[in-house]
Amino acid sequence: MRITIRGLRMRRRESVNAIDEQVSREIVQNFRAQLEAMVAGDTVQLAHLLTGAFTLTHTSGYVQAKSEWMQQIEDGVFDYQDAEEVCTSVHTDGDNSVLTSDVVVRATVYGDHDAWPLRFTVDFTCVGGAWLASRSTVTTF
Repeated sequence: MRITIRGLRMRRRESVNAIDEQVSREIVQNFRAQLEAMVAGDTVQLAHLLTGAFTLTHTSGYVQAKSEWMQQIEDGVFDYQDAEEVCTSVHTDGDNSVLTSDVVVRATVYGDHDAWPLRFTVDFTCVGGAWLASRSTVTTF
């Protein structure tokens, strides 16, 4: 099978395509569940979607440990009201995948309320058959 995307030609087997599509669906489901948990303030659910060593790199460049981020959500430092997904893509290479998603996030952060156009670049790792986010880097778009 030959696929042409913007002048790029790739040869792919149908079975690889089906596996890649399934992995992509699972990763997108995980990411959307993360957004839902963030808006709900559900740190228990959010924690289940992330690896234990998960880190979040904020737009400021600050790298935050999972436990610190969860605590700040619980304390209301990060209060997410809405997350509108604009576009999302997934690239998979074996047991590692990267999701990139542009999301408009409405939140109150350290007392400042706004709608931020954020680009999430999220590394996913397959752990025990489940795709979990291991690192998220957030920039603006």
